[in-house]
Amino acid sequence: MSWQFTYDGLRKYFAFLGEQGTVTSFENMDKVDNPIVLRHDVDLDPTAAFYLAGVESKFSIKSTFFFRVASPTYNIFALKFLLHWFCEKGFEIGLHFDPAIYSSEIQHMCELEIKILESMLPKKNCVKSISLHNPSIYKNKFSVEGFIDAYDKKVWGDSNYISDSCKNFRAKEPYEFVRAAKKPMQILLHPLYYAETDSPYSEIIKRYISNQIRIIHRDYGDNPAYVKDMKGKKLEICCNEKEK
Repeated sequence: MSWQFTYDGLRKYFAFLGEQGTVTSFENMDKVDNPIVLRHDVDLDPTAAFYLAGVESKFSIKSTFFFRVASPTYNIFALKFLLHWFCEKGFEIGLHFDPAIYSSEIQHMCELEIKILESMLPKKNCVKSISLHNPSIYKNKFSVEGFIDAYDKKVWGDSNYISDSCKNFRAKEPYEFVRAAKKPMQILLHPLYYAETDSPYSEIIKRYISNQIRIIHRDYGDNPAYVKDMKGKKLEICCNEKEK
């Protein structure tokens, strides 16, 4: 079956997954039979994660969303309401940790990020899982004692792990993989890639940037100097004019 990076494509896939096992989060994978661990790394855009969670909620799926504390594109402290919404809907919130941004004391910085993320959540000590950002840098060997590692061999290997990283399943067909994989299995889907229509990678990034431009334009709507300089134009239009 041809894969489409659309919400409609996900709806069909989630219905299929429900027939193959129990779709669950990392924290609950040892509590269910035939676990299919569904994971989402929120690399760039929390809004995309919100929309994807909305699709999953229709199937009563409780997956794990990994958020970055040290993200260059979103502020975790501005997401408290959104993170609470995820928790209220039964999703697990984990830490998406990037060791590459630290020159030393990486273990300590990871533990600090866990505490920061937990401070944004409704319950104490509720961060149970960690996934590495760009794991190849550390060859999937970095872990923190007492926390579930998304790259633990129990749920990460050629026979029980599939990822859509870079919009490429790397010769694995998502439906056939699930039929053949041993359990527990792990499926990684990045929220950024999915929308109502499928788009090339460059268009996905452009869409994200356009949304951010609109947010900035709205945020500065009561700034008299900005309003005067814009002369009634929208920031997005001005940016497009400069590109040309």
